[in-house]
This record gives sequence, C-alpha cells and structure tokens, in this order.
Amino acid sequence: MKIIDEKGRLFSSINIIDLLVILFIVAIGGVVLTKTSFMKKVNVLENKKAYEIQVLVKSILPEMAEQVKVKDIILEDASSTVLGEVTNIDVKVTKNEVPTADGKIVVANVDTRRDIIITIKGIGQFDVQKGLMLGNKDWQAGGSIVIKSSKVKFLGNIYKIIN
Repeated sequence: MKIIDEKGRLFSSINIIDLLVILFIVAIGGVVLTKTSFMKKVNVLENKKAYEIQVLVKSILPEMAEQVKVKDIILEDASSTVLGEVTNIDVKVTKNEVPTADGKIVVANVDTRRDIIITIKGIGQFDVQKGLMLGNKDWQAGGSIVIKSSKVKFLGNIYKIIN
C-alpha cells in the first residue's frame, strides 16, 4: 500500500491539499483559543485595590536604617515592580537571645544594629488562592522579599499585608 497514490491522495482517501487546509484551520483555532485564554488572565488583574504591606528588615546598621524615608518609592528588586510609597518606618534596637553564665537565656539589646518595619502603600490585585499579586508574582506574609529604593536595598520578610 502506497502512502500517496497516483491521484495525490493520502492513503487513497484524503487529498494532501485538503489535509493542509484542515491543519491550517486547526492551527488558527488553537492560536485564537490561546490568545483568548491569555486575555482573560490579563483582564483578571485589572481589578486592583489599595493595600499596605509591612516589610520587616532585621539587624541592619543604624546608618542604613536612616536611609529609608517616608514618601520613598519602593520596588521589588528582581522584577523592578513598584510596590508603592513608604508611609511609615518603625525603627527599633535589635534584640537577641543571649545565654548567661548560669545557663539562662536573656534578651539583650544589640546597640549597633536596628530592626525596621517599613510600611508601604500601593495598588495591587488580590487573588483568593495566591494572595497579593504584583506584576507576575504572588506575595504572602512570611515570605522573603528584596526591596530597593534609590538609596538602599534590603532583604526582608513580609510582616503583614492589609487590603
């Protein structure tokens, strides 16, 4: 049995040109379906709301803590997505647990280090399962994040998300 017979038909039943036309129509349909699905995902992210995110940065030098100011614009480092504007900065002396000579654990101040909580107000999309959506990433409290401004870059943990 020949694959293409003398009349140009595939397996003696389908014309090659007809087959190519059918495959072309199926391919166009696949592209349209893919584009439509993608557009639905993009449209979901158009419903944005105001949020506040608090980022905890632990044990940094006091001079670094002083570099962050209210009204600074903060970005997520990897994607340069704008998180928002700093609305509050809470700076505290770092505290560490230290063992004493008699084996007890006490909390002691580390005067050369600071812990800061940076409150950032921005606009983002909230997803029931993924949490706060910024750019193409999702963020939840407890997750680590690298934030930056025009002056500093910090590795911190998301302390709280308020929407």
